Parts: sequence; structure tokens; C-alpha cells
Amino acid sequence: MEKGKVFECERKVQEVRLVQLDVAVVDHRSPTRWVFGTFAYDGNNPAKNPWDRMEPVGLQWGSDPWTFPAVPKSESILARESVLNRKIGTPQHFGCDGRLAGPVDNKQSSCLSCHGGAYSPQAGVAATATTTPPIFGFTGLCTNYSLENAQYFDNVQFPMGYTGGQYPNLMNLDTSLQMQVAFFQYGQYKQYGQPVACSPPK
Repeated sequence: MEKGKVFECERKVQEVRLVQLDVAVVDHRSPTRWVFGTFAYDGNNPAKNPWDRMEPVGLQWGSDPWTFPAVPKSESILARESVLNRKIGTPQHFGCDGRLAGPVDNKQSSCLSCHGGAYSPQAGVAATATTTPPIFGFTGLCTNYSLENAQYFDNVQFPMGYTGGQYPNLMNLDTSLQMQVAFFQYGQYKQYGQPVACSPPK
């Protein structure tokens, strides 16, 4: 928490709003090396344990590069690298054209398409919107066939570079957006100096 440019160290237990739970496991049979799964909380489930109220939304092991908008509609086939639980008891928007996305995720994207953009620039280059792939979206995402959509919904496997070549010498972070944020923050630290330390609670 920032209070007048001073970061406070104090932490406290707070209520959790349990809406979505994501899991990811490595499976070398997957064209992306990963299988992502999403669960959604069902408040109508009578189970006493909150974890037992988590319902599977689906699984995804690829971004379906042969499905619209990665290809024109005339060439598109049904998405086959996601399995969706269409009988889930809570409303879902799922992802782009039959791909998997959780209830709090971008319905124009998909789990692996977003995480597949986890890259870091080479040393000495700041991570910005123009030096790294568009993780969270761009104009026209999922709405029309385009080169950007073809790249975004491609299957990339570690340690491959990002499809297209317009982001040269990037380091593939193997779908870890947490690592991407860490690299970005470290770059900010190296560029702007040591951050203001937090102050102990009074």
C-alpha cells in the first residue's frame, strides 16, 4: 500500500472473494508444453467446504492456430485444443471462438494465448508495449482475421521465439507472466534506482 509515497510494511488477513482458480501442468504431449485448467466458484453448490464448490470450466492445451481469428472464417475449423464444460451451473463466457477462458478472464482471449506472450527483452532493452508481445489484447482481438491474431493464437513452445519475428531476441519465459512482471520490475529498478523502502507499522 502506498500512502504519501511511503510504502507500508503492515499486512493483515482479509476476506477472499473466491471466484476463479487456475491450474497449469507440464505435459510434453501438448503442442505448447502446458495444459491449463480453470475452475469457477458455484455459490449454489451445497457443499460445506468452499473448495468443493469449485466447478471445472475446462482444459486447454493449445491455442487452436487453425481456428478463427488465427485463420480466415472460410478456412476455420472448430477449436479442438480446449475442452469446455458447457453444463457448468454458473454463467460463463468462455474464450475466443471456443477456446478456454475463465469467468474473470478476457473473453476475447484464451488462457494459453495470453500466457504464451510471456517474453522478456534482451538485456539493456526496457519491457514496454512495443518491445514485448501484446499479452492482454489489442485492437481487433478475436473479431477479425489478421496477422496479429494469427500470431496471438499460435502454439509456441519454450524456448521458441514469438511468431512473426517483429520482437527479435526475446527470452521465452515459458508462459510465466509472473516472471515477465519480475523482469519488467527489475528493469524499472535498474533504470530508475532503488525504490522507497517500506516503513515498519506503528
